[in-house]
Amino acid sequence: MELSLPASLSKLTARQRTALKIGGYVLWGLIFTLVFVAMKFPDNRLRELAEAEMSVITGKEVKVEKAGLYRLSGLDMTGVDFYSTGGFAQPLLRLKRQRIRMSILPALIGRLSAWGITEPEAGGTLELNVRAKSSDASLGLDFRQFQLSGARLEPKSPDHPPTEIDATISGKVSYSVDPGGEVGLADLGSVLAQIYGATAGIDLTITGVRLANLASETLPLSELRFDTFTIKGDIAEGRLNLSECSGTGPKGDLSLQGQISFTDPIRQSGLRLQIRYQPDEETRKTLGPVIGLKLRDDGRGVYTGYIVGQFGSPQVHK
Repeated sequence: MELSLPASLSKLTARQRTALKIGGYVLWGLIFTLVFVAMKFPDNRLRELAEAEMSVITGKEVKVEKAGLYRLSGLDMTGVDFYSTGGFAQPLLRLKRQRIRMSILPALIGRLSAWGITEPEAGGTLELNVRAKSSDASLGLDFRQFQLSGARLEPKSPDHPPTEIDATISGKVSYSVDPGGEVGLADLGSVLAQIYGATAGIDLTITGVRLANLASETLPLSELRFDTFTIKGDIAEGRLNLSECSGTGPKGDLSLQGQISFTDPIRQSGLRLQIRYQPDEETRKTLGPVIGLKLRDDGRGVYTGYIVGQFGSPQVHK
């Protein structure tokens, strides 16, 4: 039996065939190198490297139970814990599994392409896609019933317990920024953090929301619950524009609209949000006078006002 080249390959010139062979040799060389690393690199060393790199990126102490190579060009981690810098014993967030993989072929032509999938302990997934070249760096987040159960936000003061969060998130976030030049792997995080020249689309639906241990001088509630919370908006020209940010729950209905103008550092970003809160009858009777100190009461059970100031220290007024 005689073998023949496909018609598309038989039309290639000798120089093109030589280039294709060289490219094939390079690709196979990469694959065999990765196989060798997978066989010789001890898993405990991968775990230590993963912990160190993720701690630097997140600014938190990260512990990983187990780490190994994933599909030759990636990393597969199980039991990933993020701890507070304030020394709290329980982790702020625990992931059942985290997989990250780099694409080899785009890397051969100087582009970055990475894929990741996050599985929290409570269930659901978050799929992440990152691509970068000289003219564009993009990040795509796809939340698929991503469940947070007992997740925590690190408090500003060590005297106060972390705010606890329960929620199930669905929806997508698309984000892109012009890096202004070639992007290396080590620079990718800082490039994507350049939110001031970025564009983004946000469309999220969050259900089963619970925020506990709230520490706010302007909010007279230690716990908030919402059956459903919807967030829609976009980022353009250095501003986050919230077209919809509304929730419905047992304590009433809450909605926010307006803009956040980003600056560096992010905590000094300017706020200009309109707030509308319609509490349930019981909350209005018990906390109405306190809420009325900060928000305007229209006499029909609806309170309105503004959130202004800076992202790190917001102020509420009528």
